Amino acid sequence: MSGVHFFVGGEILIATLSHSENVIAKNVKKAYSFPKRLRGLLFTKSLDPHSGIHIKPCRSVHTYFMKYPIDIVYLDKQNRIVGLEHFVSPGKRGLHFESAYSVLELAAGRIEELGLQEGQPINIKPKGEKAS
Repeated sequence: MSGVHFFVGGEILIATLSHSENVIAKNVKKAYSFPKRLRGLLFTKSLDPHSGIHIKPCRSVHTYFMKYPIDIVYLDKQNRIVGLEHFVSPGKRGLHFESAYSVLELAAGRIEELGLQEGQPINIKPKGEKAS
């Protein structure tokens, strides 16, 4: 599936598993302001398997008005996975995780493909920056 490149300007991040540095998504858009969080992935036709969006702060998301399903990874302040949702269809409301501080939205199927599990730490950093 060839996804729409919705990255216009702004810094692009990369998300990796902390212990292995295996890439979760290599083109991650930041949504750290209210307008960017509100827009999220709306008005996109698809999401490339290697892309995503990091929404912060965020404890819950929805897929209202979206055209495709997504996987949702809920992260705490230390970027540890505190919740996972697979194949959330358009028009749905995601779960609410009180311990979540941010959300990483990925192409549907990525959680299973990568074997992501609760408790795993994730690095989210600008492309080219070394993990700390």
